[in-house]
Amino acid sequence: MKTVHGLFFALLVLCMGVPVVADAITISYALESLGGANYRATYTVTNNGSLGAATSVGLFSIAFDPALYHEASLSIVTPASIRAEWNEAILASAPGVPALYDALATAGGIPVGSAVTGFAVTFSWIGPGMPGVQPFTIYNPATFAVLETG
Repeated sequence: MKTVHGLFFALLVLCMGVPVVADAITISYALESLGGANYRATYTVTNNGSLGAATSVGLFSIAFDPALYHEASLSIVTPASIRAEWNEAILASAPGVPALYDALATAGGIPVGSAVTGFAVTFSWIGPGMPGVQPFTIYNPATFAVLETG
């Protein structure tokens, strides 16, 4: 019995050092080959409430490393139905700063418990293998303060 208690205590101490994964805003993507090194990435932004129960996602950026993506090839191809509610732009890279796909809601944004799919960018891939996961940042659209990264 003493061994069971000791094992339980050791397991409890071990678990206390394991970080708890909290919900976070997610930006997932679907990748479509357009032939050769050309691709279309279609993004889905999901607001799970990690910013607060009343906080919509109203501004986000997705990074495009110029060592992996031919920056001049970046082109926004989001459907008109989404473009009607979002201002989108490709922001040029600078030394040490990647190019960014930037989307700002013109009204409302993405409320808690909702997702918007269809944000889309075409590009030429110059990196090894296939394009993969990209870093993103969620901002406060009024102050431009970083709210979350992923």
